[in-house]
Amino acid sequence: MIAYVLLLTGLDVIAVIAARYYVEKKRNYILMISLICFSLSVLVFEELLQFSVTAVINILWVSLSNIFITILCYFLFKEKINRKQALGMVAILAGVLLV
Repeated sequence: MIAYVLLLTGLDVIAVIAARYYVEKKRNYILMISLICFSLSVLVFEELLQFSVTAVINILWVSLSNIFITILCYFLFKEKINRKQALGMVAILAGVLLV
């Protein structure tokens, strides 16, 4: 199950980062990458539903995606992370470890 959650998170992160990059560069192939990753994430999510309840999967997926997206946007797009956001990410990680 962990491998599927990581795959789902990775697809989501790639899709969001590609969509953000598309907004800046207006390259259609980047938009296609984003759409394909979002589509594949639906298939992986469907597969994950066989292993656990929706709530647990969704908590892990959304939490990990938010952390990775925030960190990648910091490095790739020079977005700032303030103290509240950093503390929020720490709280999210603590919550994920408890689930």
